Amino acid sequence: MSYTYTQLKSSIQEYTDNNETSFVSNLDRFIKSAEQRIFSTVDLEYFRNNASGAMTSCNQIIVVPAD
Repeated sequence: MSYTYTQLKSSIQEYTDNNETSFVSNLDRFIKSAEQRIFSTVDLEYFRNNASGAMTSCNQIIVVPAD
């Protein structure tokens, strides 16, 4: 199920049955925090990259891919 941002905020308020001013004013912060937690927890294919490299003795450096 997909939501617009406004629908998400409304659904959170309905689910929690909470219209208190400080709760409503902090919904943006709650959503942003949840997004950041999901982003840091989920390993997205988009951010993965495989590269090949040659290693030599006594050389601790490998060149990262340009992309």
